[in-house]
Amino acid sequence: MATTDFIFDAIASYPSNKDYIASFNIKDGEEEKISNIVNLAYKRGENGMWKIYGRTNPDEIKNFCNNNNIIVIKENDTIVGSIYVTNSFNNNSNLGELGMLAVNEDYLGQGVGSLLIKCAEEYCKKSN
Repeated sequence: MATTDFIFDAIASYPSNKDYIASFNIKDGEEEKISNIVNLAYKRGENGMWKIYGRTNPDEIKNFCNNNNIIVIKENDTIVGSIYVTNSFNNNSNLGELGMLAVNEDYLGQGVGSLLIKCAEEYCKKSN
């Protein structure tokens, strides 16, 4: 998997007693867990819009991780949420792209989505 050392200030300043870690790195096998969290989030958000749900798959998640395009927040070994991010959109390094924002159902309503967006924004600002 990708090995990028990027310190997220958003995590350090997050007002919580949670021991969250944000990273581009995942362990082998976690791409399936992330894929399931993303697909469930899309199913919740788009309830009734589509007959078939499946926004992503483990291979796509693994590829994104290898290219440092998925930020994953964990608490201990639990995947709390993830967000797709790229610091260049349409070959324009002044624009970033965020997507596939997903939060583990057990962590809904705790500000994790906002924290993921802050981490993604921070990455885009600092990496250009």
